[in-house]
Amino acid sequence: DIGIRHPDLAGAYLAGVECDGATYHSSATARDRDKVREQVLRGLGWNIVRVWSTDWWFDLEGCTERLHASLAALLEESRRKQAEQQESEAAIHWDMGHKVDPMDPLPAEDLASAGEPEHPSIKSEPELVAAPLATGERPSASAGILPAAAHSTHDTVPTGGRYRLTDLTGFSTSPDQFYDFVYRGTLRSMVDAVIEQEGPLRDDVLAQRIARAHGWLRTGNKIRERIDLHLREFDRTEESSGSFLWKRGTVVDLLDYRMPFDADARRSIADIPIAELAAVVVANEDILEQSDPALDLARLLGVERLAAISRSRLDEAIDRAQRNLAST
Repeated sequence: DIGIRHPDLAGAYLAGVECDGATYHSSATARDRDKVREQVLRGLGWNIVRVWSTDWWFDLEGCTERLHASLAALLEESRRKQAEQQESEAAIHWDMGHKVDPMDPLPAEDLASAGEPEHPSIKSEPELVAAPLATGERPSASAGILPAAAHSTHDTVPTGGRYRLTDLTGFSTSPDQFYDFVYRGTLRSMVDAVIEQEGPLRDDVLAQRIARAHGWLRTGNKIRERIDLHLREFDRTEESSGSFLWKRGTVVDLLDYRMPFDADARRSIADIPIAELAAVVVANEDILEQSDPALDLARLLGVERLAAISRSRLDEAIDRAQRNLAST
C-alpha cells in the first residue's frame, strides 16, 4: 500500500508497507491472494513489511516504533551489502563491464620504424581503437583502414558510416519514475534511439548509456532487468565479449567498420562486433600473410598495447574473415 523510497539510491525503494485489516483477512480468498502477491513482490526484489490496523488503532506508538525498527534494519542491511559490493568491485579493474587482463607491451622489433610501414598505425590510447579522422574525411588506405566494400564482393556488407554516441539529452528523464509502469514509453524510446544510432552494440553498453542519462554511475541488476524488458524486439548475436543487439533483420557476417565520429566515440575491441573486425581483415587481406595477424590487425586499429583477451577476440575476427574469403 505504501512504498518507502531508499534514502541512498535514486529511483529505488527500501520496502513496501502493506496495511491489513482483520475484516479484510476474514476471507480465505483474500488471505490466499495476499500470499501470492507477497511472493510475487519478493520475487521482484521487494522487502515487505506488514502493519495491522488493529495494532495501529490500539497501540499507535508501539506500532510506529516497530515499523521504524523494521525499516532501519532493512536500511542497515542494504548499506552493508552496498559496502561489500563496492569493496569487491574496487579490487578489480573493469572496462565497460568486462574484466581487463594485464596487457603486454608490443615487442620492441614491432615498434621499430624501419622504413614505411605496410599499414600506417593510427595513434590512439591503449585498448581504444581507431582515433577519429578529420571532419569530412572518409576511411581510406591512407587512413590505415580501408572500407570493407573497397576489396569485398560480398553484397551482404552494408554501407559503413561513423560511430557516434547517442545524444539522450532531448529525453525528459525521471530517475524517480524509472521503475514505474507509466515510464515504459520513455525507456523504450531511449532504447530505440541508442540501437538506431549505435547498433549493433553490447546490451550492457546500452544499459550504461541509459543509466548515465539518468545520472547513475552504476548499472545494477534492477536497472538492467528494467531495460531488458524492452529488448525483445531486437536480434542478438552472442559473442565472447557479450551479447550484441541488432535491429531486427540486420544481422550479417561482415559489417563495414565504423570509424569514430570523435574521441569520445572510440570503442574498445570488446565493444566492436566481430562482423566489423572481420570486415577490416577482409578489406586488408595482406594481414593474413603477416607472422602475427592479430598483432598487425591491432596496430592497424591503433591499439598500442594488446591485452590477452583482446588478442583472442581479434583471432576470432581473423577466423571469420578467413572463412568468408575461402567461400568466395
